[in-house]
Amino acid sequence: MNEKYADNLLVTELNLSKLKSYDVSNEDSPSEIKNFNFLIDNPEKVDAFFDGGSLQHTFNIPVVLKNISNHVKIGGLIIHVATSNNMCGFGFYQFSPEFFINYYSNENGYINTKVYLADYDNSENWYEVEKKNLKNISINTTSRLICMIVTEKKFEKNIKEIFQKIYLFYKKTNDDQKNNFKTKILKSRIFIKMYFRMLLLVNIFSNSILLRLNKNLSIKKIHKLLS
Repeated sequence: MNEKYADNLLVTELNLSKLKSYDVSNEDSPSEIKNFNFLIDNPEKVDAFFDGGSLQHTFNIPVVLKNISNHVKIGGLIIHVATSNNMCGFGFYQFSPEFFINYYSNENGYINTKVYLADYDNSENWYEVEKKNLKNISINTTSRLICMIVTEKKFEKNIKEIFQKIYLFYKKTNDDQKNNFKTKILKSRIFIKMYFRMLLLVNIFSNSILLRLNKNLSIKKIHKLLS
């Protein structure tokens, strides 16, 4: 399917009044050539910006996200599809759902943020990610995961940095609360260790076989690398 036909199909199917595409080169004939790694001055405002999987291929993530937001009107939508887990080599980055939950927060100027996970190899089910405050979101799986995000821009804000709230909360708690917190973390770590041992056992019969057969990989003995 060529780029022009795909654009026309999207306009028709989604009843769009206008569609623009951006790329760093002219290889796929985008509407405009723009490098989102650098701050773009006076961008044209749109009702919705769809990133269908470019974010993990860019270098300067905070600037890219700022550029995307700057292209969107107040009340407009931002939609991402990004790699999340077990897709090493497809892009520069793999994103935790917590990254988007903390970035597209109410205090940062976004509302109605929804974050979903899906198995890249099974499009039948999506999994919405819980967004409770001060909760560490640990997701462990051997599946190839992708993140889907949709959020609405409420107001403009220059986001200089974000933090995982659970660690900020930990610094502010008193000693008793910290001890209880440490106990919970310890129990969680024990469970995670057991879980990963089970995964390793499963991988002996599945994923490790694929790694061994992959011609782009070569087996190295770790004791030889360390010697």
